[in-house]
Amino acid sequence: MRIRRIRRITFYFSYFVIVGLLIFTILEVAASVILRKRVENSLSIFNGIHQSGRNVLEIKPYCDMRWQQTEFSVSVRTNSRGYREDFEFEDGRVDVAFMGDSFTFGHGVDVLNRYSNVAARQHPNLTIVSLAYNNGFQPEHYEYFLDRHPDLRPKVLFAGLYLGNDLDDDVIETLIERDKYGKIAKLELPYKDVYQGVLINRSNYRYEWLSKLVKVTSLGKVVAARINSSHKWRRIFVREQKLTNEGNRVSTEFGDLDQINLRAIRSLMNIAEMSEMRGGELHVLLIPQNFLVGYVQNPHVAPDNKYRLDEIRVKFVLMKAVLKLCQNNGLKCHDLSRILTTDDYFESDAHWNEKGHEKVGRYTSEIIARTLVEN
Repeated sequence: MRIRRIRRITFYFSYFVIVGLLIFTILEVAASVILRKRVENSLSIFNGIHQSGRNVLEIKPYCDMRWQQTEFSVSVRTNSRGYREDFEFEDGRVDVAFMGDSFTFGHGVDVLNRYSNVAARQHPNLTIVSLAYNNGFQPEHYEYFLDRHPDLRPKVLFAGLYLGNDLDDDVIETLIERDKYGKIAKLELPYKDVYQGVLINRSNYRYEWLSKLVKVTSLGKVVAARINSSHKWRRIFVREQKLTNEGNRVSTEFGDLDQINLRAIRSLMNIAEMSEMRGGELHVLLIPQNFLVGYVQNPHVAPDNKYRLDEIRVKFVLMKAVLKLCQNNGLKCHDLSRILTTDDYFESDAHWNEKGHEKVGRYTSEIIARTLVEN
């Protein structure tokens, strides 16, 4: 009787183990298919984060891929140094440089329609380049990049400052250490990782089993993506609440700028000083969030925060606060909300479409012409 019971227990145990493994295998295969599809439709150009000691992000050289999302399908090509340019260039021969994040990289538009290229067509005698994404995606990254590229001495240097996260979220997720001279000696991005060429979020999970599941299985990575996209699930499973792309804090949206926000301004001031010492001039392009020019929804507005969007939109409080800071600190800042309208953005995306890039390209072209004449 006892032997029969042991056999029955062994049988059921084996049965559930086999069924469990079968279910897990099916889920793992399905998850791998989902990940493959996501990678196929994502910007998979990254080799690593802060690997060279010069560039903040290392981009694949000679990349040639199709980047496809709901609202666009564009070709992404990089040269031998990983820059999204259809020509080679040396740092010392650059006349005009654009530093920035996804806007400067040309999110969703062909490189020929990107605003730096629009400006370049107006000045065919100048070497005009975009340094994104090699230069990272917020002012401290640009400062680090520029300091480590001493031969880069453009006569005109543009730095994009997207008000949706460059003053707040991207600063919080960046760890830096400055030396006794005030230069950035160390820069880390602990909340970022690269998976099959795609830049992804990296979280510190509360449970070791979940961390291992995410690290070694496709199913875990799909589960992690679901957790990272939900504020509710983050609170349950993530040890540190700080994650990438959370959106600005309410205080930032209403122009109450603190030491975190001022880190970005300090870096812009350092970049301006470096640029001047190298014989150039910095111009900061203040990029408005799309709800400021007509949209009510914006992916960089944190859903847990109770934003009074109408009040923000009417008063432009964050833009005004940043413009005042620029004026007080001698920075040449340009409010792009003065030239952009609702239809300059993708319908469900925070970025400019071709029309928006055309407007900003022509605007920056005028700055280039005016600056070179004055100097």
